[in-house]
Amino acid sequence: MVKNVLSNTLKANKEVLNPFFLIYYLKKKNIRNKIRNLSGQAVNQVSIKPSELHRFKIFLPPLPEQRKISEILETIDNAIEKTDRIIEKYKRIKQGLMQDLLTRGIDENGQIRSEETHRFKDSELGRIPEEWEVVEFYDLFDVIDNRGRTPPFSEEGIIPYLSAENVKEGKILYYFENFVTEEIYKRYMRGYPTQDYILFTTEAPLGEVALAPKIKFCFAQRVIAIKPKKGYSKYYLFLIQHELIQRQLNNLVSGTTVKGISAKNLRKINFIVPPLPEQHRIASVFSQIDEAIEKEQKYKEKLQRIKHGLMEDLLTGTVRVNHLIGEGVKDEKF
Repeated sequence: MVKNVLSNTLKANKEVLNPFFLIYYLKKKNIRNKIRNLSGQAVNQVSIKPSELHRFKIFLPPLPEQRKISEILETIDNAIEKTDRIIEKYKRIKQGLMQDLLTRGIDENGQIRSEETHRFKDSELGRIPEEWEVVEFYDLFDVIDNRGRTPPFSEEGIIPYLSAENVKEGKILYYFENFVTEEIYKRYMRGYPTQDYILFTTEAPLGEVALAPKIKFCFAQRVIAIKPKKGYSKYYLFLIQHELIQRQLNNLVSGTTVKGISAKNLRKINFIVPPLPEQHRIASVFSQIDEAIEKEQKYKEKLQRIKHGLMEDLLTGTVRVNHLIGEGVKDEKF
């Protein structure tokens, strides 16, 4: 049934309205839009007069059904919160391992190195395992740098233009606003990154990385592509995200409004380079954690889709839950 009860039931009349049902009801997108229209203000600045609340009508099922709907939606919310905690736990584990593995490494037996059991030496980047080296940026990487060459975009273009906004937290975000033609792609690209290249943002934001995607793409301003001359790309993908590299980048930025790093200053960045087998071992650990995080994130997204569908069905009466309550609730429309 439809009732003009919002202003009265906000006083927590528990004989008419379950407060948790009201909370979920007010979270529905179309309801938030109605409230915004009543107030005439932005969503995050909504202020409604009591006189306006009297004009606001809500769909209100019988109280037992309200409780059951709230219970169902709360169960989904609890599952989402639990998944969030698992994701955060994995992220904390990864952060701790980055501090250990990217400065001390893993030996052939799978043990994290320590100065009590392994030989270490002094370096420009602090104490590192004896087998490791410190190598400058341009000695370590082949670089494709298209900066200074913004290509003209075209509505007829089919090759996506990848910008710094597409590179975030070790991954490519696959949404593209601009495209170029094949002719422009060939004219403006100074090289063609394969999947063993790392895309590296040089400003706004600085220091984000991701492995180059499988698709053909164009890039120019604020993004360069780098590939280790001898090494494993995934290892450097994780290393660049570590504070050891991020701190060096931040110390070498130029510009006042937009902070960026020049090709000249990139030369000054030093990298710690373990033997190749150890690079693979280190990258494998982080890859497994990333896979676990991604799995949980996809599960969370699935739960959010389920919740959205349930809110649309249960809070509008499209789907009833009377059969889950037992006797005593009439199957009336609301």
